[in-house]
Amino acid sequence: MATGRVTKKVLDYIKKINQENKQLKLGTILKKEVNINDNGSSRYTIKEGPNKGKVL
Repeated sequence: MATGRVTKKVLDYIKKINQENKQLKLGTILKKEVNINDNGSSRYTIKEGPNKGKVL
């Protein structure tokens, strides 16, 4: 019978799906959270003077 080709296609498909799932999991695990007040990403923090450290 010609089931060898079908079996190989099914196994290749399963391997492909497993690799995609692994990539998605790694993408969510390796993402770092953004610091809210770094680099002007949110409100401005005063850096000099008597009000140093205050957020505007």
